[in-house]
Amino acid sequence: MAYQVITEINNIQTSDTDWWMLYDSDTLETISPLMQCSGYTSSPLPVDVMVKGDAKAEIEQYIIDNDIKPFTDDDIV
Repeated sequence: MAYQVITEINNIQTSDTDWWMLYDSDTLETISPLMQCSGYTSSPLPVDVMVKGDAKAEIEQYIIDNDIKPFTDDDIV
């Protein structure tokens, strides 16, 4: 599966085999680290974007291709 770009993040289901991350489409700053876990994700903010895929490498390439600031340990509050 290729990655999916989801702009309306309302109870998006992920499985333990999905890789995903969130970023702000205005600032291109990563909101969450690249994760692999199951559950549901929602965001009330219209600028948030979720990228979801089967392979970690395809999400990492999306981050590079779209000049998104990668999540770092410095981003942890």
